[in-house]
This record gives sequence, C-alpha cells and structure tokens, in this order.
Amino acid sequence: CTSALGEGCTVFMMEPESVLPPKEENISYEYGVTAYTNPYFGAKSIYGIRAPAQSEVVSVGDVCALDVVEITVTPPGEVRSRDIFFCAGRDDCPGDAADGYDEGGDVDPSEPTMSGNQHKWTAQAYSTVTDPPTPVTATYTWSEDDPDNIYTLSSVDAQSVYVTSDSRNGRATFTVSASDPGGALDSVETSIEARTQICNTPWPGAVPRTDATYNYSLWYCQDGGLPELEEEADRTMQKVCNIYSTNPGSLCSSENECPAGNQCVEGTCNAKSGNAGATCSSDADCTSVGNRCASDLLQEVYWKIKGSNSFERIALRIFANKDHLSARRWFEAFSATQGSGEEISVDGYRGVKSGRTVYVNAANDPNGDAAGGTIFTNVYLLSYSQNASSELKNIFEQLVQNLEFNTNMRNVENLVLLRRDTRRLGDLGDIRLDLWEYKGKEGDYPQLLSGTYVKNISVSRWPSWLSSTGAFRQKIPSLPVDPLNQWGSVAPVAGNCTISGDGNVLNQCTVDAAGGALCCSDSAQVGVGSQCAGSRCVLCPLGYDIQSCWSELEQKFFCPAGSSVYLYKYNGARSASVYAAFEYTQGSWNGISDASGEDPCSGTNASCGCFNTKITF
Repeated sequence: CTSALGEGCTVFMMEPESVLPPKEENISYEYGVTAYTNPYFGAKSIYGIRAPAQSEVVSVGDVCALDVVEITVTPPGEVRSRDIFFCAGRDDCPGDAADGYDEGGDVDPSEPTMSGNQHKWTAQAYSTVTDPPTPVTATYTWSEDDPDNIYTLSSVDAQSVYVTSDSRNGRATFTVSASDPGGALDSVETSIEARTQICNTPWPGAVPRTDATYNYSLWYCQDGGLPELEEEADRTMQKVCNIYSTNPGSLCSSENECPAGNQCVEGTCNAKSGNAGATCSSDADCTSVGNRCASDLLQEVYWKIKGSNSFERIALRIFANKDHLSARRWFEAFSATQGSGEEISVDGYRGVKSGRTVYVNAANDPNGDAAGGTIFTNVYLLSYSQNASSELKNIFEQLVQNLEFNTNMRNVENLVLLRRDTRRLGDLGDIRLDLWEYKGKEGDYPQLLSGTYVKNISVSRWPSWLSSTGAFRQKIPSLPVDPLNQWGSVAPVAGNCTISGDGNVLNQCTVDAAGGALCCSDSAQVGVGSQCAGSRCVLCPLGYDIQSCWSELEQKFFCPAGSSVYLYKYNGARSASVYAAFEYTQGSWNGISDASGEDPCSGTNASCGCFNTKITF
C-alpha cells in the first residue's frame, strides 16, 4: 500500500457482525466507514500522530450476500457433492474423522471420540460478489432423505457435523441450509449424496482414484483376493481398431486384436465420411458432411496387475465429443456393425457396452457448478485386453459400476440437472446427424407444409413428432423426446378451487389418493389461466388442449414457461434449427448457441418463448 505522498500506509480491515441487507426495490443503501480524529480515540500512526478524518463509502454492489454454500468432506478434505463409506460399524476404519487423533496419529483433544466410523462434513457459505468468493458468517441446518436409516448425524444445527454409517450398503441424500443470523437475507442450500459400500480393501485406498482435469473417479474392491492394479507409466498406445472391425474404437497394438476387416490405426475417419475407414490425423483428412477423425484423444490411462509380466491391461481413453452425440450414435459413427451393443447407464449417463469395451457420453464442467464455466461432452471409453483373466474382467466390471463423473461439483441437485441436459444435448446432436443424412439424400432439410399445427415447425409433444404417421416422424423415424417432455406446470394445492374475480370457478381439478381436491395456486391462475392434468397444473391457456397446448378454436399454439420439450424448425434457404430448454444454468455448452429470449415461432400463429438452447445448421 502506498499513500499519495509515496510514504506507505496502513490497511485496516473490519467485518460486520451480520450480513448487510440487500438492495430492495425503490430503496438504495450506502454504507460508510469513517476514521475519526479526536484527542481520545481514532486512528494514529506509530509515532502517535492522529490521522485526519477519512471516510469511505461502500456501494450496495460491494455488500456481501449469501450466494452459495459448499460442503468439505473429510476424508479427503475436499469440497464434494458425494461421499462414500467403505468401512462402517468399526472403530479401526482408515480415515475415521472422530477417533480422537489428528492426521499424524497424535492425540487431538479438539477431535471427538465416537463409536464406529465417521466422516466429517463442514459447510461454509460464501458471497460471490468478490473474486475469489468471500466466506460469510451463517447459521446452518441439516436435513436428510435417508429412507433406510443408514446414517446418523452428530447434529442438525452445526456448521460441522460427523456422519456415522451403519454396516449396510445403501445411499441417502442430505441437505444443508445456510441462513443469515440477522434474518435480512434469503437462505441458500446445497445437497450431498452419501453412499455406503462395505469393502475391507478398496483400490486404490480409502478415497477413490480421482482425476482433477476431467473430473471422474473410479475404484474396485479387492476383497476375495483380487490383485492390485498399478498404473503403467509412459505407455502410449495411440491406436484403435477401425470401423470395419467388430470392436471399433477398442485399444489395439496389432491387427490381430481387430477381428473382421482388421486395421489398427492411429486415427480412423468415421462412417459419415466420404473416405470412411481411412487413416487420419485430423478432421481435415476426412471428407464429406459430418466428418470426424477418431483422433480427438484427450487422455489415456493404462493399468496392469501389479508385479505381473502378463500383457493384459485395462485402459481408459477419453475422446472429445465434438458433435455432442449420444453414446450410441458416437459408437455407431465409428462402427460398421450399427445396432450392436447393449444400452447401459453409468452414473446416470447413457452408455453402450460392446464386447470388451464400454462407451459413456458424459459432461465435464471444469468449473464445477460455479457459474461461468464452459461445459464439454466427452466419450469415456473403458476396455480390457483380449484373452484377459477372469480376475481382470472382474476388476473391469467393478470399475465400470463404480465410475463416477463430475466429482468437482458442489451440489448433487445440480448434477441431476446436468445429466438431463447432457441427454438433451445428445438428442439434439443425434437429430442434427439424422437431418444431415436426410439433406444428403433429399437436397434440403424437411419442410413441413402440412400435417403439423404450425407450418415448418414440429414439437416433441405434437402428433407430427410422436405419431408413426406424423409429418416429421415419417421423414426422421428415430426422433427422441425430451427426458421430461412436459409443458410448464406448477404444483397444485389442496383445498377448494380458486375463485376468479367474477366468481367463476377456474379449472376444477382431480383428486389426490385421499380424495382431497387438487387445485392450482392463485398465482398460476389469475391472469394466466391453467389446466389441471393429474397432479400438476399445466400452464396451457384455458381452452387449449393439455397434450399439445394447441387451441383448435383459435388456431394458436402457446409454449408455457418452464416447459421441457424439443422443437424443430425449417428456416428456409436450406437451413434448420432444433431447440430445447436446458435446466443446468451454471455454464455454457461448448459450441452451442444460447437461445434465451428468442421466439422460434415469431411471425406465426404461435408463441414459443420457452427455449434457451438451439443448434442451427
């Protein structure tokens, strides 16, 4: 710090006792700090000279707020949204956070001694007004969704809690809410998932192997005598079996490992290229629309059985999924045996298992779920060598089962949204691929001049999209639908139905299991109108069909806010777009356009301002 005279200065820091209130509508705040000059008090130098009165005004934008809350898990002492217990019901579990000893093995009077195995969870609220975020004083309240009563919390109103698992395998979700002690600010919350999987000898140890670049983790249990894996250093096998092999994309070191039309190459042009099967080093080496070279390798890791001279290996290879395809379509793009392979799910993401190789398309947000990051989709390819031992196959199956993604995320609820949006993006990528192929055959993208509610538009809840005889599905038979595929709606409230200002009953609803009336809330009905379908109040305008949000009488379509549907639009001039409404809002997707505020139905008898993501081609 330097004063105006260049003589140096002193920095005085202070912290308010409670969080300052936020700016309210039509109300402005200013906060000031004043250093007084007075014979008896005030700031003075080391020489006893008192400084002149100084004032500093802090604008409301600089005032801290409760923005996020994070949970640090010990072990391993990292911010996480998931925690796993390998050991429970014993007092000698490795990494016990409440055994009365510190990490060095010395007695620690500040650490409690509790029966069983404990992990320590510490919550901390932050204000993101500053960079880096500033820790904020808060009060904390914990709640649980533990239907099998596997876990016990040491407290429900402490910043740090000790979590004890009993000796049963299972899962539960816990939520911590951070509140302003002064009551001026709204509370924030985050969730963490706990999992217990009893294993006396987990590999590689008490904490799964975690990669901090692509944010995944994996482990397996050595109980029963399974050998230990060790990572193979400085091994580079930049070769994969080509698309004409029965195991395309699998690791190989020779032609013999690629059955049927075998070629073991550094990179292979995909099946959509004009020179499919040709060796390549970049996309430019592959001709035609949709060309991709299978050389987009981001990372490869190899493991062998420790101390063994065997050639058998397990390998993990991560490829950039440039076109954001689903795992199935990415696999088929490099495979001559389209349609083969078993559909699987790995940590909530879609995958394909073909022979000795598993393909998973998963998202990676390097920024975690902190706002402002760029999100990528990658294909994680896990495989093992031919003629592998039963032990290695067992280890492989466990690694697949225990593979987890997005290990850097702070809130497990955000992970649910990210998984769904990854599926949506894979669907959009698949639709684009189908439309590319259609255009290649027909010379243009599908024009919908009839058989749909709005000319040149189809929505994933319309007959033109869903019906086998629908105008759009007849042109693109393999159309996916949104994971939710529903219109915007609100939760109903029990009681009498809302009465409008003129005394008319709005939307007589269904009844719940107990026979009680279910009705829409005031805010959903007044001035908007809604309809009840099952246990939800659908926000299609009154008189519009609940399934399609189309009014046959008015010949209009309305897409309510909060809808989760897909939309196709032929733009003309050999251009088309597909739209979706993504839920995860913490980052932007690599190479994908933001459609927030855009109405793809503009200029028609429809209102479609419910989308925030699009792909145009």
